[in-house]
Amino acid sequence: MRSTQFLVLPTAAAALLFACGSDSEPTGYGVNRGNLARPNQAATASVRVDPGPVSVVQKTPAQPTNQSVDSPGALVPNDAIAYIEIASADELGRMMGTIGDAIDPSMSAMFGVEQMLSGMLMRGGEVSEVRRDAPIGIALTLSSETGEPEPTFILPVTDGRTFANSLMSMPGMARPVNGGQWVGIPMGAQYSVSEGVSPLAESMPSSCVSARVDAQRLIAQYRPMIGMALAGMQQNMSDHAGGMSPAEAQISEMTIEWVNDFIDSAGHVELSLDLDADEMDFAYSLSMRDGSPLSKFGSDSTNALQELAGYIQTQDTFSIMAGWDDAFYQEHVRPMVELFADLSEENAAFLSDVLEHVDEYCELMGSSVVATGDWSAGQMQVASYFKPADPAKAATRFQEIVGSIPAPPYGSIEGPTETEKDGTKIISFAVVFDPERADPRMEEIFGSTTLTIQLASRGEHMVACLGGDESFAEQRIAALGQPARSIPTDLAQTFERISKSNPSFVYRLDMLGVMRSVPQMFASDMGAGAPEMDLSALDAMGDEPLVMTLYGAIDGPVWHGGMVTDFTRLGEFIQAQDR
Repeated sequence: MRSTQFLVLPTAAAALLFACGSDSEPTGYGVNRGNLARPNQAATASVRVDPGPVSVVQKTPAQPTNQSVDSPGALVPNDAIAYIEIASADELGRMMGTIGDAIDPSMSAMFGVEQMLSGMLMRGGEVSEVRRDAPIGIALTLSSETGEPEPTFILPVTDGRTFANSLMSMPGMARPVNGGQWVGIPMGAQYSVSEGVSPLAESMPSSCVSARVDAQRLIAQYRPMIGMALAGMQQNMSDHAGGMSPAEAQISEMTIEWVNDFIDSAGHVELSLDLDADEMDFAYSLSMRDGSPLSKFGSDSTNALQELAGYIQTQDTFSIMAGWDDAFYQEHVRPMVELFADLSEENAAFLSDVLEHVDEYCELMGSSVVATGDWSAGQMQVASYFKPADPAKAATRFQEIVGSIPAPPYGSIEGPTETEKDGTKIISFAVVFDPERADPRMEEIFGSTTLTIQLASRGEHMVACLGGDESFAEQRIAALGQPARSIPTDLAQTFERISKSNPSFVYRLDMLGVMRSVPQMFASDMGAGAPEMDLSALDAMGDEPLVMTLYGAIDGPVWHGGMVTDFTRLGEFIQAQDR
């Protein structure tokens, strides 16, 4: 099976796979590119399907009247758990053409717009009667008999009554609904709608493909199975408790507790996808229910990511940016750090000494970090930028902390020492790995048995350079205090979405750079008999990077994020892997 098949997801056929949950109570939703607004009140006047030859939208059973609707959302079933909207048939065709051009031209023939529309017309109707410039809706309900998802296709047509009359009446399926400009075609036994736009379909994102899923109802539907799975996990933990360390057992318990919190919190999910030759932009948003365990996971405090992002250089293989506050760190991060530290019996004493200073270290460094560097030529080198409340104090105190930590079991610490260049104080120390005790991958990652770390501060910012040669550290230290740097173009929109959120993160990765480096770095893990990776196909792609950006943030009860990448380059990369 070709690796390109996952790209069929943007199509209407793949949209059916988005079947995931809903709330039992009618709730309105507002959307703005991955950020969810608070629920709105929506009209819920009952409207039933006329049992006559052609179904019509009725205000009351006693007064059947035709009603022309202004959007496909008005024909979404009352009991829908998910709604998918495609911008138009023309947009669907353009999207599939983009996929075919970038990945595999044969896909355009396999998944053309005519085939997609024909798949929605299993009850008859002419494809030529479907308008190509209006939105298409796909709603999903759960069968009252089997619990399986059943689709209702909502198609824009030239004449609703004529089109509805042309559809076949099928046993076990409700009759279509004529909405004038749109016709709802159910594939299940029940179909009723309410007057006005369904809350599930309100204010959909203006994207190629968008979806809204009522996660609470989905979880309620499958709660028995979820409960059985969690019970199985707990029983497995109990059966193997004797072979677990206390830290392992606690991590397992915390994982189950977090899953339960998520189940008790998830409200609804929104997804959107925009796709053209230059960019694929996928975004998601998960809204937690008011008062639920995870509804206040985020913080209202600000961070310094916006200004620190200017230190990222476009030629860097990877960049990792994270913003948080001390309350979030103390409540959610530190307990996990301590547990994972306890997992290492060999390093437990050393890590315990380090953790004694972690709280102070995090306080000194501030609430944001941007780590950016190269992972190439068998050598990893990273520069991490911070905005401490007092940069000079942070550098001095860090020097004292390093000097008080005993040598790690896998080597020794040399320094720290202090030098000055161009008026900037530089604190340096080195971790020397013992070949007999250290993980051999350390040398493969950093290109040496000695890992050099340098710290410097200037103005409001501080940098810690890890690994690399002297020129790398000099260049990254020299960037401190320079006039404001612009954020790389491919990150500007991403930062607009998350820079004011806490916590938040961005991961920017040049996939080509990493793919070309990993085989050399981890050769020892592959073993003597393992096949070598053929990089010739990647070499043929040239020096232009393939940048993939992942991001995420929490704004109060809303968790949102996504992925952005150059779709043309991604297509070239996938084709290279398939050769």
